[in-house]
Amino acid sequence: MMSTKSTWAEIYRIISVKIGLVQVFANFAGAGVCYSYFAFFDSSAPVSLISMGLLITVLMTAGLIVIGYILNRRWEKGLSEYVRSKMAGRSVSQKLEEEARRKILNLPFMAAFVALINWSMASVIMSGYNFIETVSEKTFTAASFQALMVFVGVIISGIITSAIVFFVVEILARKTWPYFFPQGDLNKTPGVLQMKLRTRMFIAFTLASIVPMILMAILSYNKARLMLVMNPEDVIQSLFHLTAFLLIAALAVTVILSYLVSSSIIGPVKGMETAMIKVRKGDLTTSARVVGNDELGILSESFDQMIEGLRDRERIKETFGRFVTPEIAKAILENPPVPGGENTEVSILFSDVRNYTTICEQLSPEDVIALLNDYFSYMVQAIENHHGLVYQFVGDGIMAVFGAPVKLKDHANFAVGSAIEMMDALDRFNAEIRPGLPPIRIGIGINTGPVVAGIIGTQQRMEYRVVGDSVNLAARIEALNKDFHTDVLISRSTADQLKDHFNLKAFQPIRVKGKEDHVQVYEVLRKSSDFSSFGTGTKDAPPSPNGSFC
Repeated sequence: MMSTKSTWAEIYRIISVKIGLVQVFANFAGAGVCYSYFAFFDSSAPVSLISMGLLITVLMTAGLIVIGYILNRRWEKGLSEYVRSKMAGRSVSQKLEEEARRKILNLPFMAAFVALINWSMASVIMSGYNFIETVSEKTFTAASFQALMVFVGVIISGIITSAIVFFVVEILARKTWPYFFPQGDLNKTPGVLQMKLRTRMFIAFTLASIVPMILMAILSYNKARLMLVMNPEDVIQSLFHLTAFLLIAALAVTVILSYLVSSSIIGPVKGMETAMIKVRKGDLTTSARVVGNDELGILSESFDQMIEGLRDRERIKETFGRFVTPEIAKAILENPPVPGGENTEVSILFSDVRNYTTICEQLSPEDVIALLNDYFSYMVQAIENHHGLVYQFVGDGIMAVFGAPVKLKDHANFAVGSAIEMMDALDRFNAEIRPGLPPIRIGIGINTGPVVAGIIGTQQRMEYRVVGDSVNLAARIEALNKDFHTDVLISRSTADQLKDHFNLKAFQPIRVKGKEDHVQVYEVLRKSSDFSSFGTGTKDAPPSPNGSFC
């Protein structure tokens, strides 16, 4: 990749050298073709290769090119100053930057305009010279008609040459536009001329087809009139040569203009096509590189804005996922949130750190936050490994749901498996994060039951929640760990839906706050030697008074 200095040095070469050479070559080529036409194909007498007309044409062309060069340099003064400042790494004023942006967009128009001025002056000079040269040999009317023919021929050649200059300069200038407009917005630059796609096609079609046909008709009529005063065979032979010349010239103009116009259209289209392929593959860092202020430029800007919108969506999705888990974020983004919910059955898990207040008293607020972040990273991973969704953090507490908003078969199994892995993760946390310090203990409560899951809030502020008595009971069961001196407790409804075998220890039904009936709870026991395999305890045996295994 080129450095900034090298990039602007190349831009300077394009503006000051390449575009200048294009103008010189195009005008000399146009002048040569135009002179050849009048001197060799539309002349009633042979012309010497070295003649006064040729000398005047060469000197006039060179002089007009010098004049054009001076006009271009004066007009490009602010643009060249801006580019040189960029090459040198100097800062530029906003006024100079705006002037440079305006002029780099208008550069093709200015190049074509200067070329057209030169050809207009050439048409006046050449028609005047032709009139002076022939008025002594022909009548005033005939000399005037001949001079008019020269004027029309030169000015048409000038229009074609100016069109070619415009399209070539535009192709070169487009390579520099992304560096003048890194953010796009070419259409927002004031004082800039535009050439719409319809205008491009009309110019190319007119110059490549209609103009040669009109010239052919006029010249054929003129040759037919000459048959009245000249040898018809000589006139027919001259007409044949003239027709062959016009056909070749028209074919060359058609090929050149078709190539240039198609390049000015295909280039931006190819850029968008390449960018679309990258976006389809998931690459949102690409850009269509806006290189025009016509319809294609507007389309490229719209495409880049679409990509930026996709990037914003991904950023929102990623950021949103950090608050409500990626699954919830995806579900909410794919289905526009509306107040309301649906009845569904889920398993709810609550966890809480024991002696959290005592721990906070021994640490600074910064250390408490750091401790919680480390702790949550261990716990959340264990929950997500079992397809659970962390709905919220409440201080040191965690609420996780299995089965909403994404439906989950055997959610009770996953919830209990998650609780066991959380205890395993807690052991690693104490060993890795708190070596030599009193270990942190937690309590986990799980309940399975019906809830209403959906959007709660107003149009201005919404949250995805699961609500219902089943949620409250899960929280109450978690709190019972303090009374039973246990780590993981589950409700009867959760135990009834377990399809895998877990070691469960039943307790006497107990009354909890907010419930009239007594609640049957079970402790989930772990094997210290193998946390991934569980025994085959039975939950249906009558609970013993002292809480023994069943």
